[in-house]
Amino acid sequence: MNPSCHPPCHWDAPLEFEPWLRPQVWGGRQLAELLGKPLPTDGNYGESWELCPLAPHVSALLGNPSPGRSLTEIWNDLRADLPFPVSEQPFPWLIKWLDCRDLLSVQVHPDAEQSQRWLGEICPKSETWVIVAAEPTAIIYAGLKSGVTKTDIERRLGHPTLVDLLHQYHPQPGDCLYLPAGTVHAVGGGVVIAEVQQPSDATFRLFDWNRVDSQGKARDLHWLEAVDCLRLPQPPVLPVSAQPWSVAPDGIGGEELLSVPEFQLDRLTIHRPAQIDHQTVSVWMVLHGTGELTWAVGQKAITPGMTLLFPPRLRAVTWTPATTGPLTLLRVTLPALNAR
Repeated sequence: MNPSCHPPCHWDAPLEFEPWLRPQVWGGRQLAELLGKPLPTDGNYGESWELCPLAPHVSALLGNPSPGRSLTEIWNDLRADLPFPVSEQPFPWLIKWLDCRDLLSVQVHPDAEQSQRWLGEICPKSETWVIVAAEPTAIIYAGLKSGVTKTDIERRLGHPTLVDLLHQYHPQPGDCLYLPAGTVHAVGGGVVIAEVQQPSDATFRLFDWNRVDSQGKARDLHWLEAVDCLRLPQPPVLPVSAQPWSVAPDGIGGEELLSVPEFQLDRLTIHRPAQIDHQTVSVWMVLHGTGELTWAVGQKAITPGMTLLFPPRLRAVTWTPATTGPLTLLRVTLPALNAR
């Protein structure tokens, strides 16, 4: 049977999807070595798209009961179980792991109006990074130094000193940065990131470190679009201050990292077997540790790098960490529905 012809299902188990592994000039091998991703060649890979509703790379379900069914089809089933109307809304996130061995381009993403103007479609891109691992040489450029103006930026287009206008710092594992549309940013030097973003691949490059490929060709830059999309004035971007949960289930350390209209991120540290009463749609990324996840009719071994979609019908689940240490999880929800 063609997957598109499947009747609706009542999803009541954690769902895992086939990742799309993307070679990148700035990537490395940490997606395999740290996160267990099966890289198909011995080249450098920068991205693992875990949950993607964008054509032509819509995520496909792994394993039973319906291997190959698309995220879009499943989301159409899940919306009927949500306690608020989302009949016209696509799946709300694009979820990735990033291996930034080298520096990404200095780039800017558009908001809804800017993407319509420059790309002919509404595809805003705000995103959040949670740092999983960082070498001492790692660096993040995010936001601008105090007093930098549009004229300052335009005068340095095409010159390496453009990056001197950007705020920079050395990230630490656990840092969380919110990069709303219009924020200039770059990252690299040995950083592994869990990324949660709006479902968009709209990126405008300001500078690409004068890199060329094996044919001597540089990647395209988008000065006009990128400068237009910059939010100004733009302060330095610093890691967010996590807010500890006032109440948490026994065995769990919980903290809210971020709550914005597009997504809410919470980090959970599971020290011993802990039950969570799940009530809505959510995504769980395994940042660190191993263990087991159990629910009413099944169980699953848990390893770093896994990304799981929890349907609304999945109720009580129990996370059990291995004896070697705690599990650290990133939970993604829609803010209005987050129930702890």
